Amino acid sequence: MSWMNKLWKGACAAADVVCALATTPSPPVVVGRGSANEVQVMIGELPHLFRDEGDSVVHFVAAFEKRLTSTRFGHKLLPSVAPHWEAVETISGRTISDAVSDAVRAHEATQGCAAPLKTSVAPADTPASTAGNTRQAVATPDGQAPRGEPASRRSGGARQHSLHVYHGKAVWWGEDDFPDRKRPGKTYRSFALRLDGPSGQQILQGEGLKDAITDAGCRLGDMVEVTRLRKVKVPAFTTSGEPKRDEHGNQVLWEKWLWSISRAH
Repeated sequence: MSWMNKLWKGACAAADVVCALATTPSPPVVVGRGSANEVQVMIGELPHLFRDEGDSVVHFVAAFEKRLTSTRFGHKLLPSVAPHWEAVETISGRTISDAVSDAVRAHEATQGCAAPLKTSVAPADTPASTAGNTRQAVATPDGQAPRGEPASRRSGGARQHSLHVYHGKAVWWGEDDFPDRKRPGKTYRSFALRLDGPSGQQILQGEGLKDAITDAGCRLGDMVEVTRLRKVKVPAFTTSGEPKRDEHGNQVLWEKWLWSISRAH
């Protein structure tokens, strides 16, 4: 019977191992690290992350928890600098592109489809002086001072509103290189939109234009009105998708212009 006892004990040990493996919780999945199955987009004023899980897409929203922080004025309850990703929904049977489009449309539905609120327009930066008879204007990019690019000729106080509201035909958009005033001889890349208008071609630049183009459903050749609204602070990421952090390990925030686009009919 000794062999029966050994066989029984072996079977029990194997069962214990299987049960232990089945009950061991899986390690938490870390998101927001720039994985190939993740896409980060700005919808409205909030970063969103979409993660492809194969049979479903998980939608996350950046959340900032408040914590008690010591300041020179005493302890205050302040939002954390580094956000965490909070899952808001799991979408089955949809691709990431579908999920992003659905989220953008849902945001548009909550905001309405009214024309840009011109009363909310922030004062524009002083444009660079006109160089010669050039007709090309460059709008201020995100988090940057005016780069000294030639601006269209403006005149009269009645036209000050046109400094941050632009009209024309959308003829091109994408990444482009611009001179960096902070580093003479160097350039930086930024998203840009080119408009053909009555006064010539204008180049608007800023990452926020991507969201405005998506929200408005713009296509090349559309006649549009583009309004630069205001600056907001958003989390900064490296080109590899990693969160950019300072020497203390805190998430770096950068300033981003919000834009609004409406199509002319």
